[in-house]
Amino acid sequence: MKQNLKKKSSWIRIIFIIIYAIIWVLSNMLMRFVIFLNAIYFLFTSVPNKSIKEFGKKVSDYINELLYYLTFNSDKMPFPFADEI
Repeated sequence: MKQNLKKKSSWIRIIFIIIYAIIWVLSNMLMRFVIFLNAIYFLFTSVPNKSIKEFGKKVSDYINELLYYLTFNSDKMPFPFADEI
């Protein structure tokens, strides 16, 4: 246990988990706004807005990546700290 607590890589992972948890909260707020915006658009036009729908898909994919990293199901860091974009 002491060795694990002294590992630099463990502490770096914890720091990134905190950062990504904050990003996750902000992403969820953004997703709520996207849902609300498209619901209002749908009320007036009876079809969802294609651009908003596509943006919502991208945000939900990003949230999925965040959750995989936060739950230790992936070691690949999501944007903005990802090795590749």
